[in-house]
Amino acid sequence: MGDLRPISLCNVIYRIIAKVLANRLKQVLSRVISVEQSAFLPGRQITDNVLVAFEALHYMNSRREQQRGWQAIKLDMSKAYDRVEWRYLEAVMVALGFDERWTGLIMQCVSTVEYEILLNGREAGRIVPTRGLRQGDPLSPYLFILCAEGLTSMIKDAENQRLLHGIRVCRRAPTISHLLFADDSLFFLRATVKEAEVVQQILKRYKEASGQVVNFHKSSILFSRNVQRRVQNQISQLLAVQEVEHHGRYLGLPTHIGRSKVDAFASLKGKFWARIKEWQEQSLSRAGRLVLIKSMLQSLPTYIMSIFKLPITLCKALESIMGRYWWGGGKDSHKIHWVEWRRLTRPKREGGLGFRSLHEFNMAMLAKQGWRLMREPNSLAARVLKAKYFRRTDFLHSREAYSASLTWKGIWEARYILQAGCRRRIGNGRSTRVWEDPWLPGSSCFNVVTPRANGCEVEWVSELIDDVTHSWRRELVYQLFSEYEAQLVLSIPLGWRSLEDDWVWQHTREGCYSVKSGYHVACHSHQNPQQPSSSAGEFRGQILWRLELPERIKVFLWSAYRDILPTKENLRKRRVDIDNYCPVCGEMAETGVHVLKDCQFARAVWLGSQLNLRAADMQVDSFAEFFDTVALTVDQRKLALFGVVCWSLWNNRNDILWESKRQQPQHVCEMAVRFLQEYGEAVRHKCGTRGGPRRGEIKWEPPDESHFKVNVDGALFQNSKEFGVGAVVRDCNGEVIAAMSCRRQGTLQVEAVEAYGLRGALQWAYELGLRKIIVECDCAVVVQWLGSQHAVLLSELGGVLADCKGLMDRFNECRVQHVRRAGNQVAHELARRAEYIAGDEFWVEEVPDPIKAFVLNDMA
Repeated sequence: MGDLRPISLCNVIYRIIAKVLANRLKQVLSRVISVEQSAFLPGRQITDNVLVAFEALHYMNSRREQQRGWQAIKLDMSKAYDRVEWRYLEAVMVALGFDERWTGLIMQCVSTVEYEILLNGREAGRIVPTRGLRQGDPLSPYLFILCAEGLTSMIKDAENQRLLHGIRVCRRAPTISHLLFADDSLFFLRATVKEAEVVQQILKRYKEASGQVVNFHKSSILFSRNVQRRVQNQISQLLAVQEVEHHGRYLGLPTHIGRSKVDAFASLKGKFWARIKEWQEQSLSRAGRLVLIKSMLQSLPTYIMSIFKLPITLCKALESIMGRYWWGGGKDSHKIHWVEWRRLTRPKREGGLGFRSLHEFNMAMLAKQGWRLMREPNSLAARVLKAKYFRRTDFLHSREAYSASLTWKGIWEARYILQAGCRRRIGNGRSTRVWEDPWLPGSSCFNVVTPRANGCEVEWVSELIDDVTHSWRRELVYQLFSEYEAQLVLSIPLGWRSLEDDWVWQHTREGCYSVKSGYHVACHSHQNPQQPSSSAGEFRGQILWRLELPERIKVFLWSAYRDILPTKENLRKRRVDIDNYCPVCGEMAETGVHVLKDCQFARAVWLGSQLNLRAADMQVDSFAEFFDTVALTVDQRKLALFGVVCWSLWNNRNDILWESKRQQPQHVCEMAVRFLQEYGEAVRHKCGTRGGPRRGEIKWEPPDESHFKVNVDGALFQNSKEFGVGAVVRDCNGEVIAAMSCRRQGTLQVEAVEAYGLRGALQWAYELGLRKIIVECDCAVVVQWLGSQHAVLLSELGGVLADCKGLMDRFNECRVQHVRRAGNQVAHELARRAEYIAGDEFWVEEVPDPIKAFVLNDMA
């Protein structure tokens, strides 16, 4: 019974209640939980604790003899969830300032627990617990870190009384006395018997109050090199904790990296081979192996690669393991690798299979840590690393540090990815320098290329912005920059609110760094500029991945397209002693294009198929040309049938070669058609019929009696470098209350035009005196960003979207929703007509007859 873990034994109603309370609780936890705790809190990650811990351990290992000694104590709590005292939990919540009614709700969820035991199908008794948290309960993780906050408070009180002294990795760095990740604790203190006694007293008081007990068998203590042996023995005996040379692993990662990093991470090879050994017992197709490699093998080192830079030799060794499994071999078999791994890591649109290059993926993962240092400068990890490595500058301009930790070396080396894709998002322009900082969108380097004129005193971007109209000073912009760069400057959207400038990631719409986009930047950075990324044939061949076919047939077509099918001619090129005659006709050399097109049997199949191809009349030299020629003349459905026929021809060739089974051409054609029909029915049965009205059936729907509906849209006029905005307001009966159309100068992206239109429509509706409105916009991206605070802050449209959210708050009720273009055609026509309107806007009395006709058709 001591090992019993009642995991989430609760009914559905309790789960709903607990989830609602947990969602409310986690919104405020970041304000009451100390920065030393990084578990289960929004905005904090496990990697923060890992980075701080490795910096502290690196500092301890590099101390000189004459300086103060340190101790690092790693503690593990025994059965942490099961030992939580309820009275202690309630007292902690009250001390942290939670409302009495809220605390009562939480305690009801915790204390109203009973278990009934069934033994061999019979009731064997009831258990009524008096302490503990249920594992699997949505509330339990958050309640446990509230309990752990009591331990943090006692440690900080001891620090304030100068009874404990945390470690500092450099002079201006924050003090680190402890790090918590749920029940995993790590203390950094001075190596003195007096401070060890204080820790012992704190743990004793914490045990008496909360019920938490230290598991000394899993705990350990580490000393810096300059601590005397006598002091080490006294402290370890006092705390009853085992002394170690290094802590082994902390939060799943090794804490000690020796001279050979390959040996330190050699366990990854064992994990790869162990996983492959499990899969070797299954007979999997190439498509199955493709899925397993991408979803399982390549994800195994992800956690380690987010902290450490793996040696390139290790990455190549792991890629070699994946390559051997992909080509059909296990640990002890050696089969032909028809294409080198570097080409397989190319995207599918460039002729590869989309496997990851582990080194570039490692760099992209480390660049994410650098991005967090830029975006969250107040986190504990960012403050520690900035104080030690780039105190007087920012991360992008930091220099290589002498005797840096292994974790920082990897993050710093991945800096080139962020330098290639980060630029300044202009808010008020007060913290962005015109001539030094990267801030121009659309530019290759994001920096201003136009030389600075003699006597130019403009230093900051804010000097280019009119504070009254919140727009660019066009004359000054054209005076300082070339025409091309002036257009780039004027295309930057500006909001009415004074948002601070910030860093954004250029390669995502939201402006937030993603590992996927960073990986593509890393691959492009290491690409040889003299070698094109893809040939014309590979580019045309990407259509095969969009066909509605099983994945194994797509992989087969890709192999045939790349001319890597194991035909006799290809085997002879790789020094396999075999004749090269076609096993089907026995007359010509067996190549890929011969088996699938030029063989007499293949010609009969193509002529008798529904495609009715005269293969003999098609003069091509490879299957790639054959596929491209057919793809240009047939639709997607017939091209899918073409792929199935090719696959059937190859299977027929294999049956003749290995089993001496020969089929008739008509039978091959019938099997291909039947296979495609059965596959289509299976896909339709699995996915179901997609509901929703057709495009022609979308009509405008009136709001309820208490609301008005505003349809808004934008239009771009590339020739005149202008854009137009149109909006129409209708009531519950569909009658037009007002219409607006305006024209503005500027070369903007589509999303920017839609955002400008939405902002103008909201201000216009408020000035009309409307207070309950429903706004419809056909730009799904803008509507989605309005519901995401993160996207509003980071997007290039951050200022405009913030204005929209501010305007929405002024209404009694305002809802913005997405509608397809067919339901927004009146607003679109108004925006398009703005090109021919001289004034800035017009009202419903001036709406031309064609617009009124559009309104009537829309209502109908």
